[in-house]
Amino acid sequence: MKTRIGKIKLTLIKKRKQVYFFTGLLVLGSIACCNALTVKEYRLKTDKLSTGSEIRIILLTDLHNTLYGKEQKKLIHIIKAQNADLILLGGDMYRNASHGECTATRSLLEQIIKIAPVYSVMGNHEHWSGYADDIRNELNSLGIPVLENAYRQAVVNGNNLIIAGTEDTGFTPSVKTAFADLKTNDSYQILLTHYPENIESYIGYPFDLALSGHAHGGQVRIPFILNGLYSPGEGLFPKYAGGLYEHGGLTHIVSRGLSKTHPRLPRIFNRPEVVLIVIEGHKS
Repeated sequence: MKTRIGKIKLTLIKKRKQVYFFTGLLVLGSIACCNALTVKEYRLKTDKLSTGSEIRIILLTDLHNTLYGKEQKKLIHIIKAQNADLILLGGDMYRNASHGECTATRSLLEQIIKIAPVYSVMGNHEHWSGYADDIRNELNSLGIPVLENAYRQAVVNGNNLIIAGTEDTGFTPSVKTAFADLKTNDSYQILLTHYPENIESYIGYPFDLALSGHAHGGQVRIPFILNGLYSPGEGLFPKYAGGLYEHGGLTHIVSRGLSKTHPRLPRIFNRPEVVLIVIEGHKS
């Protein structure tokens, strides 16, 4: 009888371990495949802003017409909560289709222009759609400047900014003429460029901060081991999948984007993100 009871106990223990194992797999899988929006915050310091002041910038990239709740309610709620002074669009907000079909994108744009000043560059999907001119006109009609190898001057919270953007369709751009008159000065200079793999082309210019998208976070990540598996611009194991990179005096931030899906690879340990950059004035 004792032997039989012992066997029953061993069987129950094995089954319990199997339940724990498969439950653990399910929990891990749900975490790995979670597509809930997150906010990724970066804090930078500069002596080009007055001491004690700060500028809060939202970077949105690679939406691809993704909808977050009715009329983008979830996404708008997160954006409003960041108290942004500027909103920058890093390209591929539309998807590769007629701009008239991108109702989720338009809904977002119509609301964010009421939150803070918005500036934009276009990405490869805007160009591939065949409706680049229509998209450009739509953005301009909403009061969103499209920076195509151009820059604008702005004053935010009493601080002078230069906001530049490249019209880059996948090749190393020629920006010598467009930014030739930019000089190192007291203005904090931001470059908005869709393609992170071309960052070396901009290191010689007086930009303090470069912001990109396109890489989708490398699609598949393994925390602390692999930052990204594949990027459309860099291939396997991309150098600039997502995160913060330093190039001497140039800080480069790459967003993991807002799109939930990909035609070939799922997002693993790679949640869609709203990027918040807080630039703090710190005069030495």
